[in-house]
Amino acid sequence: MKGSEKKASLEGGAWISREALVRMEILAMLSVSVGLMILALIKPAPLGEMADPAATPTDVTAPWIFIWIQELLRHLPAFAGGVMVPVFLFLLVSLLPFLTRDSVPQYRPRSADRALPIVLFAVTLLSLVILSILHFLRQVP
Repeated sequence: MKGSEKKASLEGGAWISREALVRMEILAMLSVSVGLMILALIKPAPLGEMADPAATPTDVTAPWIFIWIQELLRHLPAFAGGVMVPVFLFLLVSLLPFLTRDSVPQYRPRSADRALPIVLFAVTLLSLVILSILHFLRQVP
């Protein structure tokens, strides 16, 4: 097939050209980008007041993406909760694509063939969500 003849499949069995698919993806990307810019102009991020090095606040928390690590540090020693567990989880998630029973990759692997990676990813994600929720529940007065 030539480059212009390559086709991509949509759900429902309809076929469209690769160029049309790329155009649709670029249009979606630009639409989401413009929407986020408008949202940022309408409601700016709550950054708070300027930092004062002389007055350190007592309730320092991590950014939202690291809340689960901060919660781990409350329950585990510093090295285990701050280094070992995050590195182990990162390596586990990085190796998930390679944990399949088939040595030959399939075009569309079945979910049953990838049960172990799916379960490991789900357990990892669920534990991060639970740790984050525990942290926020602890913050409520």
